Amino acid sequence: MLRSLPALKQALLQIESVEHAGSVAAAFEAADLVCAYRVANGVPIEQEARAVASAVITLADRLARLESAYAYWQPFEPGPYFDLRPEQAALMCEVEESAGFVRVRLYADLLVPSFRAAERLYSQEFLPAMQVGAMARRIAHIAEARQAVQTLWPLLQARLRRAEEVIRLATTLLLQTGDVSFLAAWGAADERRRVGKTRAAHAPTLTLDYQFPRPLSRRASRQRILRRRLLRRRQAGWALVRRSGRERWPWRRLRRPLPPDEVENWDWP
Repeated sequence: MLRSLPALKQALLQIESVEHAGSVAAAFEAADLVCAYRVANGVPIEQEARAVASAVITLADRLARLESAYAYWQPFEPGPYFDLRPEQAALMCEVEESAGFVRVRLYADLLVPSFRAAERLYSQEFLPAMQVGAMARRIAHIAEARQAVQTLWPLLQARLRRAEEVIRLATTLLLQTGDVSFLAAWGAADERRRVGKTRAAHAPTLTLDYQFPRPLSRRASRQRILRRRLLRRRQAGWALVRRSGRERWPWRRLRRPLPPDEVENWDWP
């Protein structure tokens, strides 16, 4: 899926081997974004870049606080946590759990209207025209496909240049602001490395990539220990839930020896 600017440019370089899988931007725009991530379309580049930078700061702040909140989600749902619709969360978020770490990747380029416009034009018009021209047998169809490509190519280049300018300016604003959450989660280097060592690897991107230790309660070894403890308590006939409040505090005090005068005056339950 084409969810970042480097991936879109890489697809242009390998267009002969790319399969048409539909537009990610069109599916992403099927539901409205919440106000925190909403960026106006058709505004000047500077205004769009500032709005995108503000949205990315909000997203990066929630991503930085995920390490302390992840253990309380069983299972973790990126949509409610990041305030995204289910369709948007499925396209924008990737969560990978390994033995000891959790890695969360957010394709923040999808928040940029200019990038979505470029991806939508490529997936819905330019790529189908190229594939029709490659599979056409009749000369008339080949001519129609070439004419469509020649008409769409300048428009696609213009949209790609605008998307690159917006993302580059938004990145500059975020770096000048010095937002710690963004600096800790900015995954441009990893996204470019994933795309490959081509000209597309130099394209800017706002992709966020954050990794943190997996909570002990979510590790397989810890879960096995808890299961064994639970099984032993069941076999021994002990209560599975600890006492709380007034029922618990006298028993906690009995763990240490009490003075004789306090034992005589004790208000036993």
